[in-house]
Amino acid sequence: MQRILETRLPGKPSAAVLAASQSAAASGGSGGKNADCGICYAHLLADEAPSKFCDNVKCAQPFHSNCLVEWLRSTPNTRQSFNTLFGTCPYCGEVLYCPTCPTAVLIVKLTKRC
Repeated sequence: MQRILETRLPGKPSAAVLAASQSAAASGGSGGKNADCGICYAHLLADEAPSKFCDNVKCAQPFHSNCLVEWLRSTPNTRQSFNTLFGTCPYCGEVLYCPTCPTAVLIVKLTKRC
């Protein structure tokens, strides 16, 4: 799969990455920063807090799933496999992946509110 997509696929997050992500979420940010999305710089987007984090322990930047999908779609080096986008973190360049389904979920949520 890596050869076909011409990119390194992320493995399972290590215990250190999971701990950093959980502590970043619990402390309201990554590494002492606030928990605002690294792309749109807002904490809440459609009543949703950032839920995706960079796998790099030193970065651990939080992102909204929808912002990350749009970021990855706008980057020319992003690869797509079925409903998952593979690209790089806008801050550190670490390989990131994100399912493209959250955008569809957001559209459904917004449609139901109207």
